[in-house]
Amino acid sequence: MVKDTKLQALSSAIWLATQKTQKKIVLSYYPMASRFINEHYPLAKGDERHREGNFWVRSDLAYTADRAYRLFLELFPGEAIVSKPLTVIDFARYSQLYFNTYPNDDMSTNRLHFFIQSIRDGEVVRMKKCKCCDKPYVVHRNDCQIQICGICRRKEAIKAEMEISLAASKLAVGA
Repeated sequence: MVKDTKLQALSSAIWLATQKTQKKIVLSYYPMASRFINEHYPLAKGDERHREGNFWVRSDLAYTADRAYRLFLELFPGEAIVSKPLTVIDFARYSQLYFNTYPNDDMSTNRLHFFIQSIRDGEVVRMKKCKCCDKPYVVHRNDCQIQICGICRRKEAIKAEMEISLAASKLAVGA
């Protein structure tokens, strides 16, 4: 059992490396991986995707933060996002679940890691339920007055764009 867990941890660390996860992130979850992961990095040094930060939670990509938060709650119910120390296996599983569920999102393992850290640090705030869909969501700490999740806001924006496009099409046909 112990060998299986160690092998699974190393396998998870290698998978994270192949996903262009910053080395310091992989090593924070599994320090013993340092001897084994270097050859699995497919990128030049400094070419990481999504460095530290949470500005994206305040952008048009806010819906991806809500997706990430809700998937985390599914995988680790309760207060785990704040209190549970994640293993390299947990983090790899969470990342894989996100990528398999939302393959077209602008997301990376780096962003997922820093997202969890931002919640733990209080930079990103967990909200109980959206005014539209009644599901939990997250906002940047400076945006706590927002009562609608990023997913519902995105749906509304897409709906508005479609209505404008439809109206423009009707005008073009009628002209």
